Amino acid sequence: MIKKLNMYKHDHSLFDNLNEMKMFCRIFSNIEQLKCSINQPQYILFLLCRLSKLSTMYVYLSSISDRNYFRYSLEKAADTLKFIFCVKDLYGDAAELFIWIDENLE
Repeated sequence: MIKKLNMYKHDHSLFDNLNEMKMFCRIFSNIEQLKCSINQPQYILFLLCRLSKLSTMYVYLSSISDRNYFRYSLEKAADTLKFIFCVKDLYGDAAELFIWIDENLE
């Protein structure tokens, strides 16, 4: 069983579409730690909802068009999905996102 997965490659997205994400979540359902690049911010919430054993996630985002909406979406989901996060703005529209998931968060 794979518990840690590092599929991070700068400027190369892990997923091209929703079907690839669904397949990934089925195959790697036991992942606890994930490091990857994603080009669609909404994919992050999809992974958080589908990977129930996930405890930490590092995501490189090559582009975020609306940073305020992105942060708002994460803050709204954080209460329900029980995670905390940190966004580090990089050059241009790029960002790094660190997520820690804990069912005991209040």
